[in-house]
Amino acid sequence: MGTGFIAYIDLPDAEGAARLAIIVRDLGGDVHLGAVDEVTPELVIATPERIEKLGKRNAWENDRPAILVWADEKSSDVRSILKLQAVDLIDPSDDNSKIKEIIQTTVHDFRMDRSRIDDFRGMAERYREISTIVRLSLEIGVELNVDKVLEMIVQQIYQDLGYEIVSIMLLEEDGRHLTIKAARGLGKKIISSAKVEVGKGVSGLVAKTGEPLLIKDIESDERFLKLKSHGRYSSKSLICVPLKVGDRVIGVLNGNNKKVREELSTHDLSLLSVFASQASVTIERARLYRSLETKADEVKRAYGRLQELDRIKSDFITNVSHEFRTPVTVMLGYLEILTGDLTDPDHLEKVEVALDSAHRLATFVEDSTDILKLEAGKMHFDFKKVAIDTFLEEITQKYWNEFNSKDIEFVVDIIEGLGVVYVDTNKIAKVFDKLLDNSLKFTPAGGYTKITCSDAEGDWVKIIIEDSGPGIPIGEHERVFERFEQSGDILTSKPAGTGLGLSIARAIVARHGGELSIDEDFRDGCRVVFSLPSREPSSIDNEGSY
Repeated sequence: MGTGFIAYIDLPDAEGAARLAIIVRDLGGDVHLGAVDEVTPELVIATPERIEKLGKRNAWENDRPAILVWADEKSSDVRSILKLQAVDLIDPSDDNSKIKEIIQTTVHDFRMDRSRIDDFRGMAERYREISTIVRLSLEIGVELNVDKVLEMIVQQIYQDLGYEIVSIMLLEEDGRHLTIKAARGLGKKIISSAKVEVGKGVSGLVAKTGEPLLIKDIESDERFLKLKSHGRYSSKSLICVPLKVGDRVIGVLNGNNKKVREELSTHDLSLLSVFASQASVTIERARLYRSLETKADEVKRAYGRLQELDRIKSDFITNVSHEFRTPVTVMLGYLEILTGDLTDPDHLEKVEVALDSAHRLATFVEDSTDILKLEAGKMHFDFKKVAIDTFLEEITQKYWNEFNSKDIEFVVDIIEGLGVVYVDTNKIAKVFDKLLDNSLKFTPAGGYTKITCSDAEGDWVKIIIEDSGPGIPIGEHERVFERFEQSGDILTSKPAGTGLGLSIARAIVARHGGELSIDEDFRDGCRVVFSLPSREPSSIDNEGSY
């Protein structure tokens, strides 16, 4: 065990306190007696009464120390000790060697637990940053208005990465000056009047060299002695990265002042460089699309470039998602191990929160990858003939216990003689998963969820999934199929989800040649209707669609 830990001792028995202080100091610890210091201790040794008082005062709201109870083992109530969230008990009758061993073990275990939690906090922050990149890429990937793209980028950096000042400057047509096109944290006068010559100042230098800059202190950097922060830069550090398409610079992205007041680092520089790379591709893509509307003679060449940029965007997201899967899996594994190893209830609660977030992050990555593959026509479909009754029985088997545990009646009604459907069983199983998961989330106890299968006109089987939940508000039946959209107010108790489930389900059904919609006339809950082919497809292209 390392030395230098802080121990807080609070005993009415002066002799006992002195005895413990000697043992702690022998172990290299720093002893604090009496009132709680501003510095949070790693270890607290106190009587049950003192510990209970400290708990009521919420003495360590943000960083709870390891607690050892000073009490007679024979007369102590185990339940009372556990209620104090103590790690162990020290009996005053124990000899010094045993007490020393208890303290040494407790501090060692506490530091190990805290180190693991700190590691996972760092990992969670990295995954939050990556998910921000993935989300932004999905949102701006379909936007063709340059001004909207720029606003979305600066807003995401300002809001999710915690910068107080963010701006994007683009080169004017003359190629000699930069002007601000989108910003957060700057006054309107600065935004409208700022004009930087290429080669001058921080932004001008980056635009000229095409190389990113991380400046620790703008007022002490010899290259920019004439520049002053004028009170705008709380840390006086800033980042400027180029927006490039190939080797051509089209502008710069600036970031100043972290809201947490930390000095900007090389990690921040790398993260903004990723945003700049994605922004550059999207800006150029939007510009190319605009040129298609005004330059008919360049349509073919511009369209080819547009497709290439789309491929770059899709490859970028696919690669990020692929690299994301392994660390998320590792994180889930370690968090699940930790839930069985941690003894401190406060630490266990934090790890369980992190585990839930990691599961939702894994679902988000999987759904994001699926929607991108469906959009790009890269998802492979393997159609086969299956009996509809057997297929549905296999799909719904895992849901019976879940519906029963929530006191929701679950009914599967299949009309006899339906025969077979021609589907990719894994993909259609995912459709049922998305729809039934929604029913589980929204249907209250005492309600019902019902699956009905029947013949439709032509060579189709109609499937209806109906529940007695709150339903979809009037006017939102199509909006819920948009990516990242969910019914209801996000500030209320809406169940958590990625907002991609219905989009994925509809796209998969469409690739089978069918349609998926929500019955707008059904008012007693939610009714989802979709169709599957009951005949063998006459032709399937190389992507597996009809």
